[in-house]
Amino acid sequence: RTNRVCSYDRAGYGWSEPGPQPRTANREVEDLHTLLVNAEIPEPYVLVGHSLGGMLVRMFAHEYADEVVGMVLVDSFHEERDVRIPELTKLNQDAAEQYRIFELMSSTGIMALAPQSIPNRGLPADAYAQYQAITATTDYFDTFIAEVTSSEERNAEARALHITSLGDMPLIVLSAGQGDSVASFSDAENQKYLAELQAEQSELAALSSNAKLVIAEQSGHNIQLDQPDLVIDAVRQITEATQ
Repeated sequence: RTNRVCSYDRAGYGWSEPGPQPRTANREVEDLHTLLVNAEIPEPYVLVGHSLGGMLVRMFAHEYADEVVGMVLVDSFHEERDVRIPELTKLNQDAAEQYRIFELMSSTGIMALAPQSIPNRGLPADAYAQYQAITATTDYFDTFIAEVTSSEERNAEARALHITSLGDMPLIVLSAGQGDSVASFSDAENQKYLAELQAEQSELAALSSNAKLVIAEQSGHNIQLDQPDLVIDAVRQITEATQ
C-alpha cells in the first residue's frame, strides 16, 4: 500500500535458473545488481535482507554505496560466525551430505510423489507447502549444497571487505527473540551459540549511527513469517527516514 516492493530468488532457488559455480558472495551480490539493472528498477534502494541475505545486502551497500539509502536486516547472518564458532563448519559439512540424499530423491521424482519426506526447516504450514512444491520440482537442493560447501569462502569474502561502518544510513536490525538451539550441541555449546547470535545482531546495529535494534520476542529465525508486521513496520520507518 505504501511502497513498491521487489523480491527475487537467488540463482538456483525458487524458479530462478542456476548460476555459475562456485556460489560465492561476490557473485551473488553482482547477480542482484545485474538483475536490478536489467529489470530497470531505478535507484535509490532500501534493501531488506533475511539470514544470508542480510550479509549480501550489506556487501551490496558497500560495493554500490551511492545506490543504497537505507536497510532492514532480518535476523541477518554475520560473516564472523564460523570463525567464532568453528563447530558450525562440521555441521555445514554434515548438512551438505544429508542434502545430497534429498537431491537424489528430488531428481528421481521421489519427493514429488512423497512431499512429506521433505524436511521442514521451521516453516509454518502455508510456507511449508510452498517449500515442498519448490524443492520437489526444482534444483533447490543442488543450490543449497553449493552454497553450504562454499560458505567458508563466502564468509571470507565478506570479512575481506572490512565493513565496519554504514555511516548514518537509516538501519533497523530485527533479531529473533526465540533462538533455535542446535540438536547436536551440548547445553554449554548452545549457550555459547545463542549468545553469539545475540551479540551479532548488536554488532550489526552498531554499524550505523542512525540504527535501531528490535527484538522479535515471538519469533524464531523466520521473523518475516512469525511476525511479518515487524518487518513491514521497519520498512515503512526506513522509507520515511530516507524521504
